[in-house]
Parts: sequence; C-alpha cells; structure tokens
Amino acid sequence: MKMQALTFNYLIAGTALALLAGCASAPPPPPLRSTPPAAAAAPAPVPQAAAQPAPAMAPAAPARPKATGTPEDARRHLVRGVAAIEIAKSADDLALAADEFRKATEIAPEMASAWYNLGSVQAKTGQVNEAIASYRRYLALSPDAADAQKVADEIIKLEFRQERTTKEQASSGIWVESDGSAYYLQVNGSKWQLATKERPLVYDVENYYGPGVGSYGFAATELGQVTFNLELRGKQLAGTWQRADVMVDECSVPAETGDVKGELDAAHGLLVLEFNKAYYKTYTSAPFPISFETKDKCREVSVLARRDARFVFLGPLPAAGVGAYVTTAHGITGRQDWVGELRVRSTVKGSPAEQAGLYYEDLIVAIDGVPVKSLSAGEAMWRLRGEPGSTVQLTIQRPKVKAPVTVTVRRAVLPPPPPFKEGGAIPY
Repeated sequence: MKMQALTFNYLIAGTALALLAGCASAPPPPPLRSTPPAAAAAPAPVPQAAAQPAPAMAPAAPARPKATGTPEDARRHLVRGVAAIEIAKSADDLALAADEFRKATEIAPEMASAWYNLGSVQAKTGQVNEAIASYRRYLALSPDAADAQKVADEIIKLEFRQERTTKEQASSGIWVESDGSAYYLQVNGSKWQLATKERPLVYDVENYYGPGVGSYGFAATELGQVTFNLELRGKQLAGTWQRADVMVDECSVPAETGDVKGELDAAHGLLVLEFNKAYYKTYTSAPFPISFETKDKCREVSVLARRDARFVFLGPLPAAGVGAYVTTAHGITGRQDWVGELRVRSTVKGSPAEQAGLYYEDLIVAIDGVPVKSLSAGEAMWRLRGEPGSTVQLTIQRPKVKAPVTVTVRRAVLPPPPPFKEGGAIPY
C-alpha cells in the first residue's frame, strides 16, 4: 500500500494515541455431451485450437506457529509492539507491530490491552473485520473500562466502513458492454473507473487504402483503450471519458476525451453511459513507384462527424460460467461488429464447456432456448455466466454438421480474469 508522507504520519500518530488510551491444428471434434458430466468422472482433456489453459493455483502460505510462553513473554511482545509503532515508517512496520500484539494475545488471551492495541493497528491498516473482532474481545474482557463506550463507538464506525466496502465490492468486477467488450470496474467510494483495452475501433473509424481504390470493405480491427472516470451520486453518474491514441494502418488516430453522464440500475446490474465522440476517416496508400523497399504512408486523418453514443453495460460478471472463450467476429473482411453469431474459439482446461465437448468454431445459436440473434453481443455473452452449479442449455451448430444439438452444461467457478494492465480474453 502506497501512502503519502502526511497521511502515514497521521496514521502513526493516531495509533500512538490509541496505544496510550488503551495501554496447434485441431483434430476432428468429439461428440457433444447431452447431459452435465459428473464431477468425479471428467473425461480426458480434448485438444483445442488456440486453447487458453486456466492458471495454476498458487500454493497456500504456511501458517505461522502459535506463540507460546509465560505472562512475562506476553508483556514483552506487547512492549515490542509499542516500540514498532514508535519507529514505524511504513505500513510494513505497522504489520510488525500487529504481529507482536497478536503473539501477546496468543500467549495471554486474557490480556485486554493486547487485544485493544491489536484492534487499533488492524483498524489503521484496513483490516476491518479483524479489528472489530479484536475490539469486541477487549470489551468482553474489560466491560467496565473507562474507554468502553469509545471502543463501542469505534466498532460502529468500523461496521459502517465494512458495509460501504461490501457495497463497493458488489459493484466491482467485469462489466460487459452491449458490443461484447469486457470492461474492468474499480470502485473507490463514490469514484468509479470503468476501462477496457479491447474495444474494436470498427465503430469509430472508416478506413481506406490505396490511391483511387477507395474502401476495400475492411474496417479498423485495432483495439482501443477506453476509460470512464465517473462519480456516483445516488443513481446518477457523471465524469469524463477518454480513448487512447491508436494506429490504423499507418495512420495515428489521435486520443479523444469528453464529458459523460449516465445512470446505474444496481438491482438489475445495468449501467448506461451517454457521451459524444468523433467518427474518423483514415486513408493509407503506397507511394509511387511501388517497390518492395517502399512503405505505405498515411495520407489523411480527418473527423467525418461527431455522434452521440450510448453504451449499455451488464455486470458485474458472475463468477461461474461454462468456461468457453467466445468471439463475435464474423466474415473474412476483418469486421468485428455483431452479426448475431457467437463462436467458440477455445475452452478453459477442465471447464464444463470442455467436458461437454464444445469445440473450436462451434456456433452457439441459442442459449436456454433464446436465439442468439435476438440478443446483443453483450447479452449473449452474459447469459453464459451464472451462479455456481446452475445449468444452461446451449444449442450448438457445428461446421459441416447439418442438425444442431442442444446440450446442458452445469456452470462452475472460472479462473479470475487477467489484470487489466495485461489485458487478455475473458472466458464465459
């Protein structure tokens, strides 16, 4: 945790006062399973084209042995904790103080001052649940202490912080825009930041190539980073948005920013943002005479028009899903706009989708009987997710197979998404 010097000094001072007070190529696809596989009888993994395996779980850190000793040892740990507070210069130093107080409570569980001091440090370092438990233990041991009411009030404050944090965490996570782009939402009180690195520029750029040739029908498939910095007041959101500059062929489309407003419907997991943005034209051509040594050059970057945009998001994304990487891309022109087709690109290793026999290029044409073409890309991808253990019916059309097949898949908790700074596809 990074802290400004003033903030940290205040934290240290507050803690000191508390102490004083308290003392490869794809093989032929396997047949689809028509029923959910049993958890204990998963089939062997099926090779997938461009498969993206789930990350391995990190081993749990070994538990620290419980402290032992005499009452004098407990008091020694208490004093060491006070010393750690007095010389603390970082959050790590406060963690050392907390560890000393914790050892004191393990050796002498009846030492009320150790519980008070432990709770004080935990509260200052953001360990709200732990601080509440420590303070409650202190009051149980010293119900008639002079500062009992003050500590009880502190518990109320911490519970309020806990409620706010829980509410924030309920909104934080992955939100899916109607075009199928996944956005990361970070909530810090009333401040919201919604960002993506994968929004296709097909919606923002009309790309031309070649002298006199005009548009080949290709659209810009480069991905742009889009960020919304918002403040929530009640149900209303307001703030600014920005798109980073990006290359389209040899042309640099400049960054763009502006105001944005919107509304949150938390009960239905719905977020709508409205803003105005530019629609660009880029023109790239090869110089004459054409040779292998010459390079294409950008001839024009211009704003064709300004358009009102309305982005609709669903979120946050439930933790469980079928475990399939899907795409809304279609056709050979490079376009990434939605044409009502949801294709499987690969599956998470060991996921329900893999166990059910979903395969590269399988086309999902209906979800729980609802035709995919009747949904937006975001709605279709959202419906693949759900509560752990819930089931979803997928109607699958395979390449070169005449009749579609309906399979029932039981959702499972999926690996966490990659960090925003790394980008990467999200399994559904």
